Amino acid sequence: KTTLINYISNLMANQRKLFLTKTHTALQNLKRRIDNPGTNSDFISIDSFTKQVNLPDYDVIFVDECSTIDNRTMGRFLSKMSPDTFLVLAGDIHQIESIEFGNWFFYAKDVIKTPGANVELLSTWRTQDQALISLWNEVRTRADMITEKLVINGPYSEDIGPNVFKRECEDEVILCLNYDGKFGLNNMNNYFQAANTKGEAIPWAEWSYKVGDPILFNDSKRFDLLYNNLKGRIVDIEKHSGSISFTVDVEIPLTELMRKRDGIEFIESIENGTRIRNQVSYAECQTAETLGTMRVPAEFKLNNVACSILLFFPISTG
Repeated sequence: KTTLINYISNLMANQRKLFLTKTHTALQNLKRRIDNPGTNSDFISIDSFTKQVNLPDYDVIFVDECSTIDNRTMGRFLSKMSPDTFLVLAGDIHQIESIEFGNWFFYAKDVIKTPGANVELLSTWRTQDQALISLWNEVRTRADMITEKLVINGPYSEDIGPNVFKRECEDEVILCLNYDGKFGLNNMNNYFQAANTKGEAIPWAEWSYKVGDPILFNDSKRFDLLYNNLKGRIVDIEKHSGSISFTVDVEIPLTELMRKRDGIEFIESIENGTRIRNQVSYAECQTAETLGTMRVPAEFKLNNVACSILLFFPISTG
């Protein structure tokens, strides 16, 4: 669906465009996926848009992740729209629901009757395994053969044992049902970090890190370029009196101008990415918040600029 949004955006290259999403994470993802939004375009959250008093006129408005938008917010949005604005609504009713009550998108295709206005994407390009696609469709439609397909076409699961440490692909991730318990997220992180033999664990407050640890960048408005769920790997750790610095390989190319704008210390360009460094001051650690049950500092300074959370933490990967 994001690809389709990009195609429509390219077709309307000289128009004034607005791109809306519910969350900051979705907004950053949309910014990365739109090839050429043009100079007369804006990317903002739909909540911010509905709170504005004076609104500019747009030729086309794109609303992504519509299933996450509640009825009240959508009503406010429609009341502020110009009636001659071209509107593109994109989303998946089988994905994340809105926190507040929202069922408008489920019925949207039944309400909008204009010929050609409804486009439903029924093919998946995330796998070519026909058995998995068949199971996927069965689950999405809540059909009657889910159990049978799990048994006949499986196995899709196995008991956790020593094989969990044997990596089947480079980008392998283990999904945990919860945070606590023997096989919860926290313990699984500890198991995989203990299996990492590339270096000694470096303690930092109540956490520890190793060279070679895979990481995810968590959602933070501190950086626009280092977006939520961006993957990387720690390649060096230097612990000083009152601070610690991480050298990290991230899976995106960063130019000199881009890293200066975000205050990122550039080390070098690498294959399929960039090597960067950030320093965290222990003296700036003020409070703590919980991400699941993994506690991370809530206020640090990286490169002398305040950010919302510590950006680096190990994840469960093979």
